Amino acid sequence: MLLIKRRERPGDPWSGHVALPGGFVAPSDGDPLEAALRELREEVGVEVSVNDIIGMLSLAKPLNRPEVEVVPFVAYLEDPPKLSLGGEVEAARWVPLKRLEPRSVEVTWRDGAAVVEGFMVEGWVVWGLTARLLKELTSRLSGLI
Repeated sequence: MLLIKRRERPGDPWSGHVALPGGFVAPSDGDPLEAALRELREEVGVEVSVNDIIGMLSLAKPLNRPEVEVVPFVAYLEDPPKLSLGGEVEAARWVPLKRLEPRSVEVTWRDGAAVVEGFMVEGWVVWGLTARLLKELTSRLSGLI
């Protein structure tokens, strides 16, 4: 599983958070899949073909931006490619799915702090929409990982 840590940026509601690569559909994108492949290329320098896409997770909405609809695609690559980080990404790492186990995590943001369900991944706190998507993925793959 590829996780990124977003670079701190003013005005970005997910600034500094751990996330999956992705972003918004641009006018030049033909559809959400094309946008996802472009964002993956721009954020981490990974080229994935349509043939590498093995499925989708459920459509999701961030709780802090419910007007945004996330279309999460899942790709499978035999070997993790080398990463080349774009300007919006501070760090990225490949994480074995079998190391993802839900737990309570403490998070802080500009409005406060809370203990929520999420994941701890090599010192990174994964929560919110990313945690919900990872929970769905690991649930769907249970028995295989």
